Amino acid sequence: MNYIKMIVKVKATADGNRYFIDGYETPTLRLDEGKYYYLDQSDLSNTGHPLRFSTVADGTHNGGSGYTTGVTTSGTPGQAAAYTMIKVGAAPASTPELWYYCNSHADMGGQATTDDIAINKEPLFVGKYRQDHTELRPTDANEPILAFNPGRNGSRIHQIALRNEDPSNAAVLHFGYMRPIFRNVGVNLVPGSTAASDPFTMTRTDAANWDASTDHSDLIVGDLISLGTSVAAANRGAYRVASITTTVLTLTNTPGNTITQQLGQSVTAYKFISMFSMSVAALAGYGGAAASSGMDLTQAPWLDGDRWWLCKHPIYVAKPADTAGAIGSVYIDIYSGDY
Repeated sequence: MNYIKMIVKVKATADGNRYFIDGYETPTLRLDEGKYYYLDQSDLSNTGHPLRFSTVADGTHNGGSGYTTGVTTSGTPGQAAAYTMIKVGAAPASTPELWYYCNSHADMGGQATTDDIAINKEPLFVGKYRQDHTELRPTDANEPILAFNPGRNGSRIHQIALRNEDPSNAAVLHFGYMRPIFRNVGVNLVPGSTAASDPFTMTRTDAANWDASTDHSDLIVGDLISLGTSVAAANRGAYRVASITTTVLTLTNTPGNTITQQLGQSVTAYKFISMFSMSVAALAGYGGAAASSGMDLTQAPWLDGDRWWLCKHPIYVAKPADTAGAIGSVYIDIYSGDY
């Protein structure tokens, strides 16, 4: 028998015990017609919490009864091989809209949708469906800007709309994650002999050694790290680590970027991990021109067939410095729903 397996655990939250399925707190389960779903309750946390289905939210705790058509239970929750399995009926004997609940305790479960929402490909979420708006100004060049914070249990991004005010220049945007490497480290930032091309140095002012200090992570030769708003605008960008010698960190300059000396500067550096890039045409979204889609399968072929993106980490957007002189802002609208 082929089935879709889900791991069920029980965790205490501020609102009491809740089912966590595949790591998500009381998610809405989308059950497709004709398929089997195996809810594994062998984890010890399930002890005393038998999972059941009902056509009423919270089942027997809310005046409903257990739904048993196509449902099989086996074993004792919290012990090996314990599970609840359901076969979702197909038309004309379709399974109705269901809720899963704990047979012993109230307010632990959630919804299990079995209607044609899956066929229509409409986004379905436990929490709110929302729009997040971000403006990326020309002065934000080289600085990743937070564009999206997912919900507590993750979010499902449905669409990203991109508009560009610049009448002449396309804007290239990089979408990705940002991971801090070090925070608020005092340094003297000094350009090389030729400020526009030579490597530059960041020498610690606290007498600590870069190669021995514990206030940074993953700092190795060859790494690409980014400097943002903690340094002067001229010094922002992504740079390759050329060498690490006691108190001196040497970074390879980006050609054409003239480094400015900063002494006694508190600096934060990070890794910007790009997931994909998009080019937004000049005046996209203006004067009758269509806005660009940030869910382009050409640029992001790893998106699933219905172009939903499961997101559990904050998303940042970075725009490289534009030597052509960008005019106006780029606007980013992200449409999503929270789990």
